[in-house]
Amino acid sequence: MKNLLKDNKILRLFGYQAAGTTNIDGASEVDMSGYESVLFILTLGTMVNLASVTMTVYQGDTSGDLSESVATSGAIISDGTNGTQIVIEVVKPKYRYLEPLVTLATQDAVVENIIAILGNPRDVAVTQDDAVISDEIFLSPADA
Repeated sequence: MKNLLKDNKILRLFGYQAAGTTNIDGASEVDMSGYESVLFILTLGTMVNLASVTMTVYQGDTSGDLSESVATSGAIISDGTNGTQIVIEVVKPKYRYLEPLVTLATQDAVVENIIAILGNPRDVAVTQDDAVISDEIFLSPADA
């Protein structure tokens, strides 16, 4: 039986950044060895009205040399809403390494985190990152 926890690897690429317009360039790279897809999730906190946020994913064949843009979200312009997300999925990238870049402009925005979920593993066994300290699967659970 397939399930999300056994068939995907979860990585936290970037933690909290206080309100500001400082771009996030240098979130952890994702090594796609053994996986065919990755889902990047950028979670935003408080955004000042008219704040502009864009996430671009770069790729490269060598770690540390990611220069080719593979995907870009449209610029999200805040209307004062908070707690939103930008999600980009990359399937069968051309190169081995991927990294998101977040561009913050115009007004302040809080970045809560960037998560990557690697999927479609070529090998069956998936080992979670050390940052995942608890992972449980409940099959047909009864009421607690």
